[in-house]
Amino acid sequence: MKYNIKYIFLGMALLPAIAATAQEEKVEKFAVKATFEKNLGQALSKGYAVDGMSSSASGWDFGVDFGWKVWEKERHSIEANIGLGLDIYSIKAGLSAMDYDYEAPAEADMDNETYIRYYNLEGVNQQLREQLLTVPLYARYSYILNKDFSLHALLGFKFGFNIGNKMLKSNASVFSYGVYPQYDDLMIDASYMNEFGAAEVGENTSKPDANGFSFGFLAGLGAEYRVYGPISIDLSARYEGALTNMFSPQKTSLQTFDATNAPVTYSVADGQRVIALPSYFKKSKISKFSIAFSVIYHF
Repeated sequence: MKYNIKYIFLGMALLPAIAATAQEEKVEKFAVKATFEKNLGQALSKGYAVDGMSSSASGWDFGVDFGWKVWEKERHSIEANIGLGLDIYSIKAGLSAMDYDYEAPAEADMDNETYIRYYNLEGVNQQLREQLLTVPLYARYSYILNKDFSLHALLGFKFGFNIGNKMLKSNASVFSYGVYPQYDDLMIDASYMNEFGAAEVGENTSKPDANGFSFGFLAGLGAEYRVYGPISIDLSARYEGALTNMFSPQKTSLQTFDATNAPVTYSVADGQRVIALPSYFKKSKISKFSIAFSVIYHF
């Protein structure tokens, strides 16, 4: 009996060591990552169909990724990841001062006459917001320096689905007048007639024509630090380059305008309207460098 008691106490004494060994040898195959990402500099690569345009874009996103360690050897490992996120882009677009004219149809005249409508445009300024539901799919290679610290690189693809775009602000300053060739080029600039004269225009002809789907690649480098138990924090630098345009591209450069594509147009029914400036983008592809911060739970 005394030998049984001896063995029991011996086993109890060894339990902490056995538990510690099991903890050290515990295999962590999965990880859940909550990530916040903010771009540095411009978020879009842009090109314009109209001279005098400018724009800037910034973006941030939040997402949750699920990782599965598919290969591990000594200090090296490869992890497959899939995630779900929300990307939000803020875009400011402007069109500098310009003069233009177009043939105004009868519905742009109080007396149902056709004429030539002239504009002295002082400038257009707009601010837009674009929201994408994203699905990143990437592989992550890690090199373990010690039990708390590791370096990693990631490479993969990112899919985006447009879930909303909105014009937050739009305004244009103009002076307009009409010339009627059928009346010996009669010129009228009276404000009571077809909203001629000086005006501030804030209404838009249409919403920005955003594409419903985006696709691109992503790459990154970073470092992970084990804070406590299964919890780690990660800081990484990333680049995302889309292969598709955010907005439907303008196919050709515009040198002259008509009643459908001029910066500001007029009709009796709707009054003066300013075009959504993304209509003049020839290229609007996501191209951004970002800093990403993640909290990771391993299990």
